[in-house]
Amino acid sequence: MSTGGAGGRVPGYADQLRDPTGRQLTLLVSDCAGPQWRDGTLQRLVHDWSRTGPVAVLQPLPQRMWRRTHLPALPGRLYGRRGNDPRLGFAPRPGPASRGDGHGSAREGRAAPVPVLAPTAPALATWARLLTGRTPSLPGAAGEVRSDHPETEPGPLGDLEPRGLVRAFQRHASPQALRLAACLSAAPMTLPVMRHVQRAMLPASGPAVLAEVLLSGLVRAQGAEYWYRFNPGVRDVLLRALPAGDARVVLNVCSEYVERHFGRSLHNFPAYALTPPSDETDTHTWGDAQLPAELQPFAEISALVAARCAPPGRSASAPSAPRPPAEPPPQAQPQPQGQEQGQEQAFGEARDAVHRSVVRIGPAHDGVDAPLWGSGFFIAPGWVLTSAHVLTQRRTTARRGEPVIGVTTAAGQRLTGELACALPAPPDPDRPPSRGDAPDIALVRVMTATPGHQAGNGPDADCLWLSDKSDFPLSEVSTHGYVSGPSGVVYMSGTGVAEDSGEGGRLVVHDSWLPSGASGGPVIDTRRASVIGVCQAGAPHSTASMQVTPVTALRAFFDEAPRTRETWQEVLRAHDRHHWARFQSPGPSWPRTQRERSFGNQGFTADRRAELYALFAELPPPTSAAQLLRMVSEVRDELLLTHHESTLHAPRSWREAVGLLCDDGNADDRAEALEEEAVVLFAAKAYVALSSPDQAPDPEPRALDALHTWVEAAGMRLHNDVLRQRVRATLDMADTTVDVTPASAGVLVEIRPDHHGIGRHPWAIRLVGANGETTPVHADEEGMPRTELGRGIRAALAGALDRADAHEHLTAVGFAMPRALFDEPVETWRLDEPRPDAPLAPRTLPLGQRHMVAVRDQRRLAERPSPEWHRRWAAVARGGPLEAVPLCHDVPTLGHARVESGYALHARMLATPEHAVPVHCARVDSGSGATAMATALATGHAAALWRRCDEQHTDCAEFFAHAAALLQRVTAARSLPELVRELRNRNAGADPDAAWARDLVLLYDPPPSRPPS
Repeated sequence: MSTGGAGGRVPGYADQLRDPTGRQLTLLVSDCAGPQWRDGTLQRLVHDWSRTGPVAVLQPLPQRMWRRTHLPALPGRLYGRRGNDPRLGFAPRPGPASRGDGHGSAREGRAAPVPVLAPTAPALATWARLLTGRTPSLPGAAGEVRSDHPETEPGPLGDLEPRGLVRAFQRHASPQALRLAACLSAAPMTLPVMRHVQRAMLPASGPAVLAEVLLSGLVRAQGAEYWYRFNPGVRDVLLRALPAGDARVVLNVCSEYVERHFGRSLHNFPAYALTPPSDETDTHTWGDAQLPAELQPFAEISALVAARCAPPGRSASAPSAPRPPAEPPPQAQPQPQGQEQGQEQAFGEARDAVHRSVVRIGPAHDGVDAPLWGSGFFIAPGWVLTSAHVLTQRRTTARRGEPVIGVTTAAGQRLTGELACALPAPPDPDRPPSRGDAPDIALVRVMTATPGHQAGNGPDADCLWLSDKSDFPLSEVSTHGYVSGPSGVVYMSGTGVAEDSGEGGRLVVHDSWLPSGASGGPVIDTRRASVIGVCQAGAPHSTASMQVTPVTALRAFFDEAPRTRETWQEVLRAHDRHHWARFQSPGPSWPRTQRERSFGNQGFTADRRAELYALFAELPPPTSAAQLLRMVSEVRDELLLTHHESTLHAPRSWREAVGLLCDDGNADDRAEALEEEAVVLFAAKAYVALSSPDQAPDPEPRALDALHTWVEAAGMRLHNDVLRQRVRATLDMADTTVDVTPASAGVLVEIRPDHHGIGRHPWAIRLVGANGETTPVHADEEGMPRTELGRGIRAALAGALDRADAHEHLTAVGFAMPRALFDEPVETWRLDEPRPDAPLAPRTLPLGQRHMVAVRDQRRLAERPSPEWHRRWAAVARGGPLEAVPLCHDVPTLGHARVESGYALHARMLATPEHAVPVHCARVDSGSGATAMATALATGHAAALWRRCDEQHTDCAEFFAHAAALLQRVTAARSLPELVRELRNRNAGADPDAAWARDLVLLYDPPPSRPPS
């Protein structure tokens, strides 16, 4: 294998790029789709390079196509180098096919992670920051290479019939690539012309879009450099989907190119000029028999231009009667009445609907020349979604209930609105929200309009479809909003690729940036035509990227005051009712447009989705996120599908739970094939839950009957007899008692040591199942200072508790921390800061007053449990009276003056009964208390009690007596954490009998039921 060789250069061996000094960086630019990637040659070579120096692959294809190459790149987190290892660490995003801690898996085996980068400045900057050690970890993608990398197994042979090839391309391609392929069907397939057509027809697209077409399987190389041709029959299929107007534009573009470059440019290409024969010999040589069969006109040029290259004595005039081409010219193609025409029309309708839905926001009473505050968009009749910071401009704050917001539609109609609710709600009403305040979203109720115009409340209002997804893998998106320019306020849009930014659940859109006036505008998933986020335009993230608040942040409205929660539920119901009503009426609608764009109507189609969501809109909401996740898990278990991996934003409505079961970008083929079956089975389970006597509020009988009818009819449409019977059996369970077992046994918050000495503690949150298996929820590998942990973790912890709490069950929270943090007051942390003008709410209470909160040892969590630990935990978990023993000998009677030797301490701790619980009246994060606690943990103690205070006190004996009495009251498993929670609540009420337990800390540390990974 060799490199180079083009342009007169001498080829060199690829091994010459291997630098034994380790001072060289290697960037390999490749689409990872060629034969040497297929047989593993290049993977083995890259593995060899990576042993001595940093290597990365610069991938020109769109990020959503990376998994389909021979170096499938997974999204996840890249870690800085360790020691002299030239390779970066990598942890894939938690999913069915990925596990690991980010550092061990690749280093322990023969596989090495290779970063895969987009050809953008932010991607290269990420790689550079990790290599220079400026940051410990960043979001990124990586592929896996091995020293003995095997050949890629050939995939199943797909449909080679032209329509089948085009349908396969349509299922996976971006809208821009679909349109470009159709345009190129009317042009010669040479690279200079293809690029020219792309610039004219899709000016906002980049080289990745052209690469999609060239690697689509529709096109193959044709000998000479820069030349390609469509596979037989494919051009015909694509031409039928190309409107006559677009075909004429392509003809004009090609004509312009030839006029400009004919005979002058280095990028010329061979073509035929159709001219009359000059003599009989010319007729024989250039007659019909010798012309290529696929010849068709692609450009019109003047005779003067053709004369530049005409042979001497030849005329360049046009023929009097041109020979009919073998294929009709594109402008002569009859327009089909079938699927292709409907798809093109659907794309246009989707673009128009977005434009009509986006509005300008400014002051209400400043007329048509009112200043631009920002943008927004209708999500339901009478409801506009925007950014919270948009509603504060020029020192005017739009407070709730004040009609001071002006809303101007795309048609120029002026409406008046009021702020209904916003997140975050600032503690100080006079302090305006800023762009940095997450999640930065607001709902505007549109109330009045200019005479003769409905305020967006009619059935014909244009409203965008809100995505029902819980997380967003790499997605091609469009961004929209209004901006101020020299000629006034104008509508503006852009395109890019959205992915998780790794910053508190926010998204970032690469290759797209809009000025600040577009803040509050929608970010549209172009594949599904659904809103996935709200623009944070003009934010100082990067000149080539833009931050986005995902629509999943709207679920935080459920955790606000009852008025805010009810407002959001009202909006969501109005949204789903509206889209179903629009589908039932003549004219364009999101369900109809998506059904026409879906290329075969596979899976759970958009119209059925809209109908089901409209039925759910008439029924009470679910009781909790835990209820929804338990039902989703049951469906996946029954259909033998992979389990849903928890995300930062748990589902809070029936529609969001359905979103977990269908159209998942990371789903396997089996999940996609069983999409409709999964949704119908879930709807049956929802009917059973809503029919429960414990359901509050009671559903309206007619609405519940309508859901039952829908499930019955949908179940009968299923092709599988077993699944039809299962749906029927599920509906029959409506009269039985519903199991309300909590979805999780607990929530584990792991705070790790500051290994790098930079004052930051990485942390992670996991759900702990009844079988001991843990499910990742959120992680921050960069970490944060100790003083900011409580504030930084709260959002992710609130999301985890939403998943775990079910009905009357409140889950326990364990904080696995380094021993130096054992005295961190985690039981006083709050999920939300209380506001002076608001009553106490569950999220504003100290965590330890509502949930059972205990400390766990982070060091032991990563070790294999000892036999002593297992025995002592079994004795504590059995319940029954527990025995108090002093953590430090003689402290209850003699105070803290005496220090016990290490050997004596170890012998005493080892000799205590298995049901003994060490008790201490002072801190254990330093001094003699820390030494004694380390010994207690080493001898297997699984529970301990102490007080968070210094050693300058005289009530040691009193504290020990109270603690011993408390342990005597333990009668059953888990009752000790519950007794401690009761004491914390009594202390909040200033109960003098509980004063001894102020600042009480509980260690409650069961050994993991599974070996640590």
